[in-house]
Amino acid sequence: MGESLGFGILGPLAVTAGHGPVTIAGARQRTVLALLLLDPGRIVATDTLVDVLWDGAPPASARTQVAIVVAGLRKSLGRPGTGGGEGGEQAVIVTAHPGYRLRTDGHTVDSAVFTALVADAEAAVRAGRPEEAEHAYTEALALWRGRALAGVRGRPVEAEAARWDEVRLSVQEAATEVRLALGRHRELLPELVARVREHPLRERARQQLILAQYRSGRRAEAMAGFREARRRLIDELGVQPGPALRELNEAMLRDDPVLLPGPSAGTGTA
Repeated sequence: MGESLGFGILGPLAVTAGHGPVTIAGARQRTVLALLLLDPGRIVATDTLVDVLWDGAPPASARTQVAIVVAGLRKSLGRPGTGGGEGGEQAVIVTAHPGYRLRTDGHTVDSAVFTALVADAEAAVRAGRPEEAEHAYTEALALWRGRALAGVRGRPVEAEAARWDEVRLSVQEAATEVRLALGRHRELLPELVARVREHPLRERARQQLILAQYRSGRRAEAMAGFREARRRLIDELGVQPGPALRELNEAMLRDDPVLLPGPSAGTGTA
């Protein structure tokens, strides 16, 4: 059997084997591999590859060139004895009408591992096991190495990469909810300040920062944070803060005990 490969899309496109990193040469090879990895196990049509590689204006030889790109990928991913060609039993990329399919049997894709860990974390939250949830979230987020598929071109690839980056942000916020519930507000402050600085219009991140500040004894900063959030939302989006952020502000104004960590903390602000 051939070496097990590790594929990474949660950051710059990466392939690793037992001996170390595998070089994927050329922008077209990287784009084709990215498209196959975005939906591992499913067939990506040759017509789709042609359209993405040449942005809807392909040359007459496009299909032949796609075959050459795939052959190059097979050579890079194959190992002696793996049957890296289209008919080999251990081929990583197989020809399957009307295009190609990436076989992940015996290999790993970081996005699939991430998705499974997040599902474990969410199940632990539902079961009332926050420490277990925090551990799973931490493992999942540790898989990220930067922006998804950074540097890989092609509109569908870039659109999916943007979607994955949004998923990452949502999971970071879900993990923060668990850590706030566990009373980790002080240690979360630097991370939350950086997140809000990078994404100032994300209300959930802003809400979490304000709550962490309030719980850390920084009431004035928390109140100022709400005023800044309200101003930016009105100035840049033309909307008022949502119900959760407004309710948090009202609770701070009356120093509601529900804001304190522990069993009494409400789910909306924990």
